[in-house]
Amino acid sequence: MPAWGFKAHVPEEKFVGNRPSIMSFSLGYDARVLSKVAPGNSQDIEIRLTFTHEMNYNNTKQVITICSRTQRPEEIAHFEDIRCEKVQNLPNPKTIGVPPGAFGFKATLKNVHDGVHAVTLRNASAENGIFYTAATDHFLFRIGEHDNPIVFPRTANYTLGLLHKVNERFYVSLKAAGADLFLYSTKWGSS
Repeated sequence: MPAWGFKAHVPEEKFVGNRPSIMSFSLGYDARVLSKVAPGNSQDIEIRLTFTHEMNYNNTKQVITICSRTQRPEEIAHFEDIRCEKVQNLPNPKTIGVPPGAFGFKATLKNVHDGVHAVTLRNASAENGIFYTAATDHFLFRIGEHDNPIVFPRTANYTLGLLHKVNERFYVSLKAAGADLFLYSTKWGSS
């Protein structure tokens, strides 16, 4: 037994086991991704989820969804090229008590525009159909240009070229794909 390890000895006929859970999300939770395409264009993003149990492929496809906040709400991201596989030759986790990954879910997200995206998995079923995750898991990622304050708030907190004047008309050129609202002030927030 490893240092600080633990074991529970239970008769085989009484052993139930733990529920399946998600071990990892390939982009990382609330990942900030620099866009690889020009503003207004879409791109493809590869995602991967790793589970502690072998999962039911058809069920997992049905319970995973994507919700996006972009400047182009009519353009909807969707899953394509979905692949599931047993995880092989994965080293045991270094943290005591963490189960090893057993199943990988890979997919390509197509038509991903700059903004904030949430991948949601609702109560996925293990392959045996007995155990479920009994959870709703949300994984966020943000994608955008280097000057998008929604994606990179520490480095893009001030937008240059926001206001334009053309033929005596003023236009606002937003750089914050993913924002639901924006606030402007001519008095630096004093009123």
